This record gives sequence, C-alpha cells and structure tokens, in this order.
Amino acid sequence: MIKKLASLQLFFILSLILIVSMISGTLIPQNLPAEKVQQIFSPSMVKILSNLGLFNLFHSAWFIGLLVLLGLNTSACILMRIQEKKYKSLPWGALISHTAILVILAGGVTSALLAEKGVLELRVKEANCCVPSSASNGPTIHLPFQVRLADFNIDTYSSGQHFIQVKNLKEGWSESLEVEPGKDYFLKKSVKLNVLRYEPDLRVEKDSASGEWRAYSASSFPNNPALQVEVTASPTKRVWLFAKFPELSHLSNGANSVEKHLDLLYQYVPGKIKQFKSKIEILKESQLLVAAETSVNHPFKFGGYTFYQSGYNPEDPTYSSFQVVKDPGVPLIYAGFILLPLGLTISFYGKKSHPVYSGKIRNILTKIFSSKIPMSNSSFPKDFKKGEDNA
Repeated sequence: MIKKLASLQLFFILSLILIVSMISGTLIPQNLPAEKVQQIFSPSMVKILSNLGLFNLFHSAWFIGLLVLLGLNTSACILMRIQEKKYKSLPWGALISHTAILVILAGGVTSALLAEKGVLELRVKEANCCVPSSASNGPTIHLPFQVRLADFNIDTYSSGQHFIQVKNLKEGWSESLEVEPGKDYFLKKSVKLNVLRYEPDLRVEKDSASGEWRAYSASSFPNNPALQVEVTASPTKRVWLFAKFPELSHLSNGANSVEKHLDLLYQYVPGKIKQFKSKIEILKESQLLVAAETSVNHPFKFGGYTFYQSGYNPEDPTYSSFQVVKDPGVPLIYAGFILLPLGLTISFYGKKSHPVYSGKIRNILTKIFSSKIPMSNSSFPKDFKKGEDNA
C-alpha cells in the first residue's frame, strides 16, 4: 500500500493537476460578489464554474483533497526512504527536501481550512468587532475585541491645483489660467482677477451676535472646495466660486453676477495622494488595550490578526477600510520554503550526494560561470567519470 502511494507517477499526476488548478485560480476572479461575476461571465458559464467551485478554488473541498493526497504521497516517499536505508546512511538531503514539501502542503491545507479574511469599514469614532468575510457568502468574522477608528488622515504631495475659466459672452472671448490664492491676474480688456482665499470645505453660517454671515472651512478635506475672488471690471465685486457646484459660478445666472456678460468657472484638481493612514484603538469591555497607527505597507498586528490599510472614500474624509487577515498556515509555508533550499543544497553538495546528479550540476554551473566547482573524488565510483552520465 505504501509502495503504491509513494509512486512517482502519482506525484507527477497530482502536481500537474495542482499546477493547472492554480493557473485557473489566477485567471478566474476569486471571491467576487455575485453581481460582478454575472457582469463578467454568461449565466451558463457562471453555473458551470460555480458548480466546479472555481470562484473560491483555493478553499474548495477538491483542491484541499489534492493537497492532502500530495501530502500522503510525499509522506509515503519519506517512509520508503527510511525503510530502505540504515540510519547512518539515510539520504538526509532528500529527506529534508521531502519534509519541506510536506510542511508547505500542511501550511496550504491549514490556510484553506482555518484562514480568515474580511474587510472592516469604519468611520472616525466608530467601533466594531464584526468583519464581513471577503468570500462571497462567507461567514462573518467575530473578533474577540473591538476596533475603533480614532482618526484618519490623507497626505498629499501638494494642496491641489486651481483653474479658473473666464468667459466674456458679450465680446466673445475666453481665457483659462491656473491661479493661486493671494495673487492677482490681469486678463483681456483690463479685467483684473484677484484670488483672495481658498477654503477646502466651505461652510457658511450666520453669526448670532452680529447677524453677519461668516464663511469658514469645516475640515481640511476638499469636500466643498471654493475660491473667493475679486473681479475688477465694471463694477468691482467679490464672489465665491464653487468647484462642485459649477452652476453657481456662471455669473450671468444671478447669485454671483459681476456683469451679465461675464462668467467665471472654477475647477479644482486634488493633489496626488502620498499616503493615507489611520489611528486605531483596540478595546475590550470598553477598556483601551492598545493604540496604534497603520498605513499602506505598514500593517498592524494584534491577537493573531493583521490589519492592512486598504481604502478610503474621497467623498467622506471620515471613512477608512481595513483588510483583516488571520492565516495560521503562513508560518508553516515560510518554514517549508526555508527547509527546501537547505535540503536541495545537502542533496547536491553533501558528502553523500549522488554522483550522477552532482556531475550534472557541476557541468551546468561550469558552463554558466566558466569555472570548475571542486568536488570530492570519494563521491564517485571507480568506473564513473566526473560530470558524465553512466547511461
């Protein structure tokens, strides 16, 4: 039974099926919502791929079964090697290499069965312990603690660019220019434009004491970018121009009218985002356990879970989203990838390395680097020439 299970033919068949499966899992979108899947594939194709489990391939029962079978095949190979050799002459390189493959497969099965992955969406001052799964129809992840978003900030390379287009409907000319707050600009026909101030999130309220209207910015986020400009034509007048409400910037239409024939249109181009980061707090029974800051490429780890800064909403400066991951199989996979090159090195360069493999490797590396690699004569039989195949 062990001999059949250790078959090299079985190993290659399973490996080929796994390679084809993983290529399919790369080409076919994984864990997408049903509505997005239906936009990509026809209804008949959706039904076929869904029945085969290809939309959640790496967690499907048949894929896990393949990993288990390959693990049993590798384990059988290890047992066969141990039974065939005495302890002092065991091929340690091959055994370590086989063990590394076994550890990697164990990590893959562990990840497929126990890994948790979801997206946590929060707004400033909001706390939650329930994370919707990234997998379609997947179970909700219940964290053993609460995560609260204390603050959220977006850093940009610049504060943004301001463009104003001036149209003279009577004389039929227009001019577009990039402007900066605090500077004056001279246009055609003695028209002067003075850019007075910029407010990224303009709000207007009436002062209860003086009864006058006061303009201010509610936040530093460009929710409602506005420029106050002074136009010197005939007459001179100050107006507010709104990037998100261009209809209010057409001065011939009423509220911001300088002259019936003069229109101003304001466009705001946000600065390129350099980084967005969140300050989060971990709570348990309303008590603060730890506070930390996370940003793109700087995840935060706590309680076996890793929080990756994943998104923001340009229309809502208080919103932040995190990818939450718990994968106990990752350490096993890393350990396997450390053991694998170690086992291969021992196999090819150890004292007990096989002369055929050693000779072939030596010839290949000699051709690449044009230098000889010293090898022990004791590793070759008397009737075997270095670097040659007995076949």
